[in-house]
Amino acid sequence: MRYETLKIVRKLENGRADYLDVKRLGELADEGDLYASLEYGICLYLGEQVLEDKDRSYIYFEKASKSDDFNILVELVSFMNYFEDSRFNELIDVVMKKIRKKMEDKGKELGIDINNLRLN
Repeated sequence: MRYETLKIVRKLENGRADYLDVKRLGELADEGDLYASLEYGICLYLGEQVLEDKDRSYIYFEKASKSDDFNILVELVSFMNYFEDSRFNELIDVVMKKIRKKMEDKGKELGIDINNLRLN
């Protein structure tokens, strides 16, 4: 995750990002920054400082789903679940499996069986 990406995301969160910021976010995503892929996909989906393009956003969400970063994966699946868009169903399943595997691995590292935890 690049500092430049974080800087642009902070601007988005504060409502100070402009078209050029989002354009740069897209460039960072195209260069392989998976956090930028997630955030650019969100911008495309919502039409934030860019023309809304839900189909194209899915391409960036797929890229972000390749991440091994737990936070990126959780933010991705949270976003997709919130909008309940049926085209996300398969990708949600893939990402949830990755999240669960990461949780199981961390649980083993800590000596905890996550299957015995109540997560609700």
